[in-house]
Amino acid sequence: MEGLSTDELKDLEIYLLKKIDAEEDVKISDAEAAFTQFRIVLKSKIMDMLSYDLEGLMQILYRLDVPEAETRQAFEAHSIENIAEIMTQSIINREIKRYKLKREMGL
Repeated sequence: MEGLSTDELKDLEIYLLKKIDAEEDVKISDAEAAFTQFRIVLKSKIMDMLSYDLEGLMQILYRLDVPEAETRQAFEAHSIENIAEIMTQSIINREIKRYKLKREMGL
């Protein structure tokens, strides 16, 4: 990930894995590989929710404060896989901003 050191990336991965309750799904060894694995797990969870719990997914996106314009843009992609990919990136971008702000504030 651009702008993050290896240690920051590992901290971010742990932070994100806890948020989606997927610590058991991703084994952290190499930072970049773990982050790739994380993206796959997150995208898979989003694809499941698109199919079986759209309302729940929308609530999560709202709670994570993912911009509504990005959510609308994702649904314009039409295929579930493309929608999930765009939403995955939007969630990661939002959480990176939140993570960096917490680190800057020393939280």
